[in-house]
Amino acid sequence: MCWAQPALEMTVDTSHLLGPYDAHLLVYGLQELSLPKFRISSKYWLKTIDRYLNHTKEQQQKMLDKILELKEKERKLLTENSVLREEYKALPLLELATAAAAAAERSPDGAGAEEAEEDERRRHYMEVETELVIGRPGSSS
Repeated sequence: MCWAQPALEMTVDTSHLLGPYDAHLLVYGLQELSLPKFRISSKYWLKTIDRYLNHTKEQQQKMLDKILELKEKERKLLTENSVLREEYKALPLLELATAAAAAAERSPDGAGAEEAEEDERRRHYMEVETELVIGRPGSSS
């Protein structure tokens, strides 16, 4: 049996490459296999490795698809965000114009518009008085 020795050498040479699969080679007893069984076993390992690589490629493709989908979603949200920001910028001007128009309707001489603007300014710039105490809470100095 001249083929048994190269088969044994092959298991020794490839055992460091297979890593966690070494135990399977020992279980199958590769040095005791006939040549046809050895070929079947090697085809099995090739199929196993091929399935693993294909599975890895599928997982990578799924991840890339998910990344592209999320980037597209991010782009849409950024566009929507910019539209909403523009609408929000115009909103205070619209409220001011509405308040001025309502005040003008109340006053026949048109003086109500100035009052509405003044009310709007007061609403935005309201003074608040607070007490500032430095030290421990509850102790008065």
